[in-house]
Amino acid sequence: MVINNKLDNISGPAGVFSGYCLMAAGVYVLSFSYMGLLLLLSGAVLSLSFTGTLIDMEAGKVKPYLALFGIIRSGKWYDMKVFSCFRIYSSSRTYTANSRANIQLDIRKRDIRLEITGRDGARVILNKFSSFEAARKAMSELMESPYLSGLRESKEPLRK
Repeated sequence: MVINNKLDNISGPAGVFSGYCLMAAGVYVLSFSYMGLLLLLSGAVLSLSFTGTLIDMEAGKVKPYLALFGIIRSGKWYDMKVFSCFRIYSSSRTYTANSRANIQLDIRKRDIRLEITGRDGARVILNKFSSFEAARKAMSELMESPYLSGLRESKEPLRK
């Protein structure tokens, strides 16, 4: 069973909106010139690309990926045996956009993230949640896997 978790868009909310505007402009310009294809493709990258994680429970592998255009997944498979502990932490992301009147708009997104950490410092974010309880429940379900049964929860502070 392969679990697919979508994590974040590669650009913030303003970037996604800009991507859709570029795609619309590309469709319009495409009726006049093939240069509209450049606008269409750049808008598709901005608005449709995202990051995620694939977890293969049967093979015992995990793959963080970048999905270009929302369909082409690029990433590397890691064996779950190289990871030593789970970590649950609070994540806060701030997206800033400026208007034409130079008014700053900050959009803050907060969530709880579950990651596995390796002995060599490798970190893979498995999923994001709205509460610590949901993250703990998912962690306990993952610990039932034979590949992740030896992992423990880390209480160390998060290093950036």
